[in-house]
Amino acid sequence: DKTASLRAWRDACEWIRQNTPADARFFTPRNSQTFRWYAERPEVGNWKDIPQDPQGLVEWRLRMQNIFYEGDPCAWRSWYESPGDKPLKQLLKLAKKYDADYVVCPNTLDLEPHRVYRNNFYAVYRISSD
Repeated sequence: DKTASLRAWRDACEWIRQNTPADARFFTPRNSQTFRWYAERPEVGNWKDIPQDPQGLVEWRLRMQNIFYEGDPCAWRSWYESPGDKPLKQLLKLAKKYDADYVVCPNTLDLEPHRVYRNNFYAVYRISSD
């Protein structure tokens, strides 16, 4: 139900805005587009904000590949919906590389003991070592 998941998305973002440092960086689901509006926090990267300069575009594409794909980057079935779908060890390595503090992902993933928030659709996990 899109209305319920939108409400859950906004609730998760509101929790993040109220309970995390303003400079905390987040991995977000691949199709998220409103995280910065609602959570008022920076993302490591997203599909909506594509740079317009050649160097920025290459760097953006490499970042998206690092965060969201496994296997052939030209095959959409190889792309993860969320960085949280990756094995925890790999996710923690990416968090260190990109200075990410948290990951927002579907609540069906289990990254215990890192979970700090959960609702009916989304969960937030602290993944930095700070």
